[in-house]
Amino acid sequence: MNANQGNQPGYATSYEFTKAPKQTRRQLAQSPSTPPTDLLLLAKDESSYVRTAVAKNTRTPPEGLLVLAKSKEVEIRYFVVKHPHVPPEALLELANDRYSMVYKIVAKHPSTPPEALLQLANNDDLFVRQKVSANPHTPPAALAMLSCDVRWEVRYYVAQNLKTPIETLEKLALDSCEGVIIQAVKNPLVTQEKLGYLYKKLVNSGKLDECVVASLLSRGVLLEQTEVCALVACYGEAIAKIVAKSGKVVKNSTLDKQLLQLGITSVYQNKEQQEKEANKCRL
Repeated sequence: MNANQGNQPGYATSYEFTKAPKQTRRQLAQSPSTPPTDLLLLAKDESSYVRTAVAKNTRTPPEGLLVLAKSKEVEIRYFVVKHPHVPPEALLELANDRYSMVYKIVAKHPSTPPEALLQLANNDDLFVRQKVSANPHTPPAALAMLSCDVRWEVRYYVAQNLKTPIETLEKLALDSCEGVIIQAVKNPLVTQEKLGYLYKKLVNSGKLDECVVASLLSRGVLLEQTEVCALVACYGEAIAKIVAKSGKVVKNSTLDKQLLQLGITSVYQNKEQQEKEANKCRL
């Protein structure tokens, strides 16, 4: 630091200002104009009053935050984990924190390294496991483990995660919880081929219901006409509307009759009209 620079008038060296009165050091630690090099020195200050201010300062460099992540004061560690520039190394350190107010933030932080998330996947706190399940950086091994969690709230987020292995998604598509099944079949990692396979598995397992069918159809699952007719017959008006709106509906007299019996005519006729217009455009 240069002499008389910024908020350090009268101090010829950084060493000198670190020996200034505590209130002065606190003011320097708070100031947005204090250079990062000086904040790094203040991160090692003997006063927690000063170090807390450093942890809050957005100009504090990653090296200083890593130092502060090892502070004995939980308040300082809390401000470190909430800092916009907290480095992954500090988050790895804070994943071992004793206080939930700290490690809960680590679990959902977008910069948390995979090894820290793998560790937090074993946490007893439901909130933490939920956030780890939803974190886009959670490694596949941790997601596979969390897919067996006793709480459906955790499995729900695993089913949504784009890092979840396909074999884990297949397992979750046959989960005991409808919400988990729906999220699994809606996951874009599940291919059309797999969707058809999962549909048959769900039918055989007796886990198919109206909401699951709607999710499968929304993904464009290809069904045989006999299967479509069976769905309409089984689930009635609600699923009939979804089937009628689906781009996968093919003209079929049996299906026509079922839709008409349910009063689902306008949507289906709309579909036919759209197909006729599309054909005209092609000509």
